[in-house]
Amino acid sequence: VTAIAYFYREGDYNFLKTFDDESFLVPQTLDEVETQLDNRLFFRANRQTIVQYKACTHFTPLQFGKLELFVLPTAKESIIISQRRAKNFKEWMER
Repeated sequence: VTAIAYFYREGDYNFLKTFDDESFLVPQTLDEVETQLDNRLFFRANRQTIVQYKACTHFTPLQFGKLELFVLPTAKESIIISQRRAKNFKEWMER
């Protein structure tokens, strides 16, 4: 688990991305994956992405209280955190 940077959805499939920039197909849904992870290490950024704390480099504010999250290795798609999740995300990052 410590080698996993984030989980993401692409099309109809779920993948995990390692810190070595390798992607692997995940047979479970992201909801199922989320229940198996330590919420001190992983955060559900949105419906398409679950990120590990160490993968998060920084975030920038967007309109309407949303955040754009930047991770390493770099994600193909922008990771947008909704206004509803933004407060919890900031608190999680401060731990």
